[in-house]
Amino acid sequence: MNVLLKRCAWLAIGTVLATSLPGCGGGSSAGMSAADPTRGTLSLSLAFPAKFATRAATLKHGRASGPDTNPPPTTNPPPTTNPPATTLGGTSIPVGSSAVKVTLTDPVTGSLLAPARIVTAPTTTEAAFPSKITINFPLVRSGAVRVSAQAYPDIAAQQNPLAIGQADGIVVSLTTTTINVPLTITAASLKALPTSITLVLPLGQNTAQPSANIVGTVLNSAGQPVQFPLVFISNDPMIASVNDGFSSGSVFGLQPGNTTITVIEVNSGLTVNVPVTVTF
Repeated sequence: MNVLLKRCAWLAIGTVLATSLPGCGGGSSAGMSAADPTRGTLSLSLAFPAKFATRAATLKHGRASGPDTNPPPTTNPPPTTNPPATTLGGTSIPVGSSAVKVTLTDPVTGSLLAPARIVTAPTTTEAAFPSKITINFPLVRSGAVRVSAQAYPDIAAQQNPLAIGQADGIVVSLTTTTINVPLTITAASLKALPTSITLVLPLGQNTAQPSANIVGTVLNSAGQPVQFPLVFISNDPMIASVNDGFSSGSVFGLQPGNTTITVIEVNSGLTVNVPVTVTF
């Protein structure tokens, strides 16, 4: 599989422990000033990737159409058991993410240092460049901190995450510290049903094209389904065409012959091939 499929829509998330701004004097609890020398502000800049439809169109455009001169194997290659780690400080939130949840904890006790934040992807046009969002955790106490991040396919951040990661750092009073949080894609395997398709062309004119649906499922290492968007590509659209539907593709028989529908998870590069036979 093309290496471009394995690393898609890279983006940057810089995690900065910023110096507090000068202000009024002491106090405690909610009345504490931003000038408190024992605290700082944790500022995160998140850039969400281009929307899925844009990525799918790019992948389809990059595939040559026409007869299969060198069709891919009909058996699935070994799945990626350890998808490549990416880093919020310089790489990606996965394509298909609708929200990122960020949690700050004490790495020793596990206690929360601030309420968790859920940041949702901005609403942009399909062709827009990735949009950057900045969020702040004010008055984080100095000392050790663990930043955990998970990217989710839903805005409520309740489904199984698309990527997870964490990193430890030290908040130094009245200084700026940067933490890069490595994210690992959770996709471990990709399945498609049915495993093969036979379409029978009808005799006569003005009859409906034969069709069938392919349903793809991405699983994490625990065998749980994860809602990654999938791309469906026909290796010979003159024989059979296919329409995308997030996790399913509708295949239409056009003329007799054999071809393959390739199902792709664009973040990990996982693929599965479904052979298609069209006959009378």
